[in-house]
Amino acid sequence: MPHTLNIDGVTENAFDLQMLVYSSKSFCAKHQIAWGGESPGEFDWEYYFGWLKSSLCEKLIRSAITLRMLQDILAADDMQESIDLENYQDDSIAGIQLGIIHEGSFRLTLREMCN
Repeated sequence: MPHTLNIDGVTENAFDLQMLVYSSKSFCAKHQIAWGGESPGEFDWEYYFGWLKSSLCEKLIRSAITLRMLQDILAADDMQESIDLENYQDDSIAGIQLGIIHEGSFRLTLREMCN
């Protein structure tokens, strides 16, 4: 069964995630949502956090799956010229902290982050 690979969806999800980051503070201020507290408006913290968590998780998981599939396809394609995925990765994440390593000492890659 064929599956489509929506590469543009990764960019769309990244845009949506960035907008959530920038708008969250003003949304909470407008609706008087406080962490763990009651809200006089129609939204309270539990409602907002539940909505935010499900939206974030869905977008992050979809993007991670798409990126891993794309890496696997590009790495396994013998018909195409050799593609230096590590070089593309280095260019795309320059200056960005992908995460924090709590145990051990290794370079966190985009693929590892998608796990």
